[in-house]
Amino acid sequence: MTYRTVDLAITLLSAETRPGTSLLEAAVKALAIGSQCCGVGFALLSPDGKTIELVAHTVNGVDQPLSIFAVEDSVCAALYQPGAEGHCELIGNLSEQFPADPATNGGDAVGFYYAQVFHDGVGRPLGHVFVSDSQPRQTEDVLRAFFRIVCQRIGADCDRERLREQLGKSEERSRRLVATTDVIAWEMDLPSWRFTYVSPQVEKLFGYPQDEWYAEKFWTEKVHAEDRDWAMDYCMALTAQSQDHDFEYRMIAKDGRVVWVRDIVTVHCDDDRPSLLSGYLIDISAQKETEEALAKSEQRFRDFAEAATDWFWEMDENLRFSYFSERFFEA
Repeated sequence: MTYRTVDLAITLLSAETRPGTSLLEAAVKALAIGSQCCGVGFALLSPDGKTIELVAHTVNGVDQPLSIFAVEDSVCAALYQPGAEGHCELIGNLSEQFPADPATNGGDAVGFYYAQVFHDGVGRPLGHVFVSDSQPRQTEDVLRAFFRIVCQRIGADCDRERLREQLGKSEERSRRLVATTDVIAWEMDLPSWRFTYVSPQVEKLFGYPQDEWYAEKFWTEKVHAEDRDWAMDYCMALTAQSQDHDFEYRMIAKDGRVVWVRDIVTVHCDDDRPSLLSGYLIDISAQKETEEALAKSEQRFRDFAEAATDWFWEMDENLRFSYFSERFFEA
C-alpha cells in the first residue's frame, strides 16, 4: 500500500455525498481501496455494550448478510474491554477460532483481521471498523493511519448527528456539514521540517497552490499565530520520542480564513531515529462551529436556569444527576 493509493481512497471518503449514497457506503469503498483487503465492514456497539450489530460487510465487493451477535462472540471483543488500546490485529485460522462472528465467516477462510474502534466526542466507543483477508499479512503504518482517518470521520459524523439533534438543526444542514470535511495527505522530511508531498485537493481547502507547500517553513508560517508555538513544541517533542500523535489547531488560508484542522501524524524512523513524518490534515471547521453553537445553547439554558425561581436538573444516560441549578441548593 502507498500514500498515493490512500489518496484515492480518501478522495472517495471526503467527496460530497451523492444523492442516495450514505457516508457509510462511501467509507466502505474507501476502505476497500485503501486497505486492499478482500473483506471490509462496520459494526455498531449497542448502548448497553452487550451486542454488536454488523451494519455493513462486503467480501470481494459482494454484500454479506448482516446480523446482531454478542460482544463476547466477536473476533475483536477485547477492543471493548476497559483500558483497551482501541485497535487489534489477529493472524491465523480465524474462521475456526471465531465461528459466531460473521466477519470471519464470509466465504473464504480468514487468515488476517484488523480493526479499530471509533468514538463519540466524549470518548465513548460507538463501534468498530474492520478489514479481513484470506492470507496472513502485517499491518502497515499507512493502513493504521488510514484507519484512524476513517474512524475520526465516522466518529465525528456520529457526534455531529448527536449535536445536531440537541441543536434542532434541519436535515439539509446535516447533509452539508457531513459534506464539508476535507482530508489532505502529506509527507514531511526531517530534520528540515519541509513538506515533500501534499495531496492535490490542498489548494481547494487552503487556497495555496500545491507547489507552495514545499517551501521552507511553509507549515510554521501558515499556522495561526496563537497556536504556532505550542503546536510546534508539541509536535517536535512527540516526534523526538518517535510517538505517533494527533492534535487540533488553526491554520490561515490564502484568503485569510481561519481553518480548524485535526493533524494525524505518523513518525517513521531509520536506525531508531525519526527521519520522516506522514499524516493527514482533516478540516474540522464545521465541527468546531457546531460545538461552539452547542456550547452557546447550553450556556443560554444555564443562564436562564440560574435566573429562574424553579429548580432545573439534568440526568445522564446512566440515570445519574449531572446538573442542578443554584435554586436547588438554596432550598
